[in-house]
Amino acid sequence: MREVYATYVQSFFSVNAEIPLLPPTGLREQLHYKVGEVKMSSVNYSLKNKGVRLIDAQDAWVKGKNGKQRLNPKFSFVGKIDTRLPNLIMTASDKKKPTYKGNTCDLNATAKRQIVSHFYDDKGKRNKKAIAYFGIPKK
Repeated sequence: MREVYATYVQSFFSVNAEIPLLPPTGLREQLHYKVGEVKMSSVNYSLKNKGVRLIDAQDAWVKGKNGKQRLNPKFSFVGKIDTRLPNLIMTASDKKKPTYKGNTCDLNATAKRQIVSHFYDDKGKRNKKAIAYFGIPKK
């Protein structure tokens, strides 16, 4: 079984690198098994960075003096999630183009629960919310 799995992975990635002959144990490890180093998400949503919270889009944007919308200065934004690209975390900025920050599968269980509760109602149906932001409230 181990040799067959290693041959399958080697042919799938078409890499001539050495592959460990032990297959991944769980389903998640099988789906995310790659040769070499895996880039982790740069969104620091963990207990080490306790201030990061999921922010609604209505709270994230405010009107300026000239009437234009800008990001709320009460928050330090880490990233945003859009339902059009549900597995990507992009940078949140009103001045720069969005860039890739990380993947939602790298987030911890608390962050994932907050994402699901933000985009779905109590019955499990999608609501009309399309964008959510990760941010740290400023003091």
